[in-house]
Amino acid sequence: MGASTSEGELLMPHIVVVGGGMLGTISALLAARRGWEVTLVEAEPSLWSRASRANEGKVHLGPVFALGGLATAEVMLRGAFSFASTVDEAVGRRLNWAELVTDCFNYLVMPDSLCPPKELAQRYAEIQSRLDALRAEIGHDYLGSDIERVIAFTPHTHEPSGFPAFRSEERAVDPVALGGIIVRAIASSSIRVLTDTTATLLESSELAHVHVTSRDGARSTLTADLVVNAAWEQQQLLLPAEHAVTRNYRLKAATIVNGYRAPRPLTLVQGPYGDVVPYADRTFASWYPVGRLSHEHGLLPSDATMARLRDVAADTALGRAQLAALRRLHVLEADLEPSEVIGGLIIGHGTADIETRASELHTRSEFGARVDDRIITPANFKFTTAPLAAQDAVHTAENFDERIGITGVVLTRMDGDGRGGAALSMRAVTGKPIRFVGLGEKMEAIETFEPERIAGRILGMGD
Repeated sequence: MGASTSEGELLMPHIVVVGGGMLGTISALLAARRGWEVTLVEAEPSLWSRASRANEGKVHLGPVFALGGLATAEVMLRGAFSFASTVDEAVGRRLNWAELVTDCFNYLVMPDSLCPPKELAQRYAEIQSRLDALRAEIGHDYLGSDIERVIAFTPHTHEPSGFPAFRSEERAVDPVALGGIIVRAIASSSIRVLTDTTATLLESSELAHVHVTSRDGARSTLTADLVVNAAWEQQQLLLPAEHAVTRNYRLKAATIVNGYRAPRPLTLVQGPYGDVVPYADRTFASWYPVGRLSHEHGLLPSDATMARLRDVAADTALGRAQLAALRRLHVLEADLEPSEVIGGLIIGHGTADIETRASELHTRSEFGARVDDRIITPANFKFTTAPLAAQDAVHTAENFDERIGITGVVLTRMDGDGRGGAALSMRAVTGKPIRFVGLGEKMEAIETFEPERIAGRILGMGD
């Protein structure tokens, strides 16, 4: 999983990452920092331009998935408590998280909530117990703060609305600001970025092959040691047909009000409601009964859903309807106008939506990476767990040689000027012995690697 150039310099293993959202960009940065040659492929004109940007940025501690069981809570907790450190590693510095995060959320219990306050309090206590059990393993650092409690067990009354409310320690990260930091980190790295380029097929044989089509219709194939399939709605379509599964796709819109900062972050529970998230310079507002624009089930979203996603920015009437609904609930002030309407796809399991307790969307416990020979496909559905999923994907790539049983290295073109450095670098990087060397361009120029003979040749002493 490495070679040398004609000058004898080491070529690091090459990995292609498909998908320029949060999962793909962080995977690419982590791989590059581990010494991989990285190509990042994104279908849109720019990175971090769709679902990763068009969400509320909440880094979940588990309460919104109260109906999903403790396995889901644990996945969220692991993702939340590793979020900052993994992003810091990816960008190569400790970020000032205090400038990126919101205040803590209140959870407002709606009158027709799927769970009454008493049941929610019990479920929140169970999530806290799971955090306490994991504490020695995952630590205390949540987005730059040391927290002890996930959420209060006793509700208070949210005065403007009169709804029962639970105070939490949960926060959101401004996804636009974070995206800007990550995109700038990629721009200053060695990562090769191909935007306006759609991956259409992934294949694996002796090497991995990524078939791509550019926006002008030109087709080409990228070859690499490994591929990370970090695509969003196209992910299942890129898998081998026998492994692809259907997904639950929902198109959800939200409204941005620039220059207005709501008093406090709010999540309305438990069911198909929404969020109010004030960042430093704007407020994100979503009301699900208005903002859910489509809901379907399949290998990928329909053409109609994708067309609606492209058109959502122009739908100011939708933005006004969301703001009006939230005003009627007394969770937003009056006389607000939408500055922007955004939309993104939410992906999960099952066919039912979140208005029913039986919906599989309440459960987000799936985690890990599927490996199909040289194609690594992370399982990730949430902003919270994307950095952890990226870390897992890169660890999987690092461990690939163990799974395919590499026992040694053939180092070619040892007749170049950098032959000694290439041999030493390859041994250090792979940890595997050099078995054979190539001293020319023909098969008969390959011979067994004998360190003393090679050293003598490099020093001009002959064999």
